[in-house]
Amino acid sequence: QNLKTNIITENIMENKKAHIYNLIIVDESGSMSYLKKATMNGINSTINTIRKAQKEFVNTQVHTLSLVTFSSGSGGAKVQAVINNEPISQVKTFKDYTPNGGTPLYDAIGFSLSTLYNYIKADKDATAVVTILPDGLENSSTDWTVDALRSFIEKLKAEGWSFSYMGSDHDVKQVTDVLSIEHV
Repeated sequence: QNLKTNIITENIMENKKAHIYNLIIVDESGSMSYLKKATMNGINSTINTIRKAQKEFVNTQVHTLSLVTFSSGSGGAKVQAVINNEPISQVKTFKDYTPNGGTPLYDAIGFSLSTLYNYIKADKDATAVVTILPDGLENSSTDWTVDALRSFIEKLKAEGWSFSYMGSDHDVKQVTDVLSIEHV
């Protein structure tokens, strides 16, 4: 938090805008079917909160949004960027959500974080705010282990990234402790 605050303060002093990259990672596995409406409402509420922040801090911040959905099936993990680093002012209401398949939670988080990290790592005015919305435990990742993911999250937190985990229907505390995420 201090690093993020320092970046924003330095940018204001230098009359530059901080680049805030918002990333929402959404579980689209079959077990989310019964939470479809609530999940879509939560996603759109988060989008509206980001829009409000952009309006409030228009002179000091630029907000973009990436939204990634994930599930798995017979072909393995399906992790897709539905919205990819779009200025928040151009983001429409989210409607395309069709839960099915398994929960490759670690692969989805790892892929999404590494993609965004590689995109913004050269931008000294950038920070990221990550929100993860699952309903269940990891059950089908093949590329990312919990240890590798936790280590990467800790590295990103040290660089000022902020993480929130909004889970349901499982032991959220256990998952967030393992992943080193405090905002639950």
